[in-house]
Amino acid sequence: NTRLLETRQRIKRDAVRRLQGETKPRILGIIPAKNTYPSLPNVVLREMAGKPLIGYTLDTALAVDALDRVVVSTDDQAVADYVMGRYPDVLALGRPDELSSVTARLSQIIAHTVQIMEADHDYYPDAVVLLSVHSPLREAEHVTAAIDTLILYPVDSVISVYEDYALHYLHAQQGLVPANPGMHHHVRLEREALYVDNGAVKAAWRDSITPASFLGERVGHVVMPAEISFQIKSE
Repeated sequence: NTRLLETRQRIKRDAVRRLQGETKPRILGIIPAKNTYPSLPNVVLREMAGKPLIGYTLDTALAVDALDRVVVSTDDQAVADYVMGRYPDVLALGRPDELSSVTARLSQIIAHTVQIMEADHDYYPDAVVLLSVHSPLREAEHVTAAIDTLILYPVDSVISVYEDYALHYLHAQQGLVPANPGMHHHVRLEREALYVDNGAVKAAWRDSITPASFLGERVGHVVMPAEISFQIKSE
């Protein structure tokens, strides 16, 4: 399965190179880095296997050739100091208090960051890639695959997912009915495939981004292996 995904990614990359030629879109990478969760204090700077959690996402972002700017949006000056001290090519932006509240939408944070880049830094992206700081196992190739999919297909946005092989049921008038009946017989049918948003990568054209939504109407996807879709969400 992993080899199949890698083959698909290479095919997409070759197609994008032929399509683009010398013309490449301006793509902004945004890393939201809220560090004030009561249940996970200082999670962004917490060390995991000898490196702060945010370091995994920063290293991945800087390894993606298609990203020409990378910014971190944070509510903690300590995070901003770490980024500016260790990653001079990455811009650290503070966010208003209301964008770190429990009611704040991710779309609001993205829209705010893009507006700051356009108004204060004279940078106008054609597309934006959102990279979750909670997904340390995501690699540059997965980000590139999402960007390639956004460029190749008529979609407003692309999200990363993993395939769910479990048998699922829906509640119907006559009781539970299988959503993917092929799995009754352990048969995987593409038309019955179920996908889980793993939160690792989201890419969208600038025109699709508003404070209310940044995915638009037509959402594409890239598949990542389930074993590297792990997210840091608890102790």
